[in-house]
Amino acid sequence: MLASASGWLEAVEKARYLLGLLAQSLDASNLRRRRLVDRVLADFDHLLDKST
Repeated sequence: MLASASGWLEAVEKARYLLGLLAQSLDASNLRRRRLVDRVLADFDHLLDKST
């Protein structure tokens, strides 16, 4: 069993990993979901940049 994240950075890393797996399973015709994944990843980058 995986341990709980020790902070936001670790939680984001885990979420990025899961979103990467999801993105790999999306077919090319599902642009809406792929864009959503891309936007969430961009949000992570933006929010982490603001927090440092």
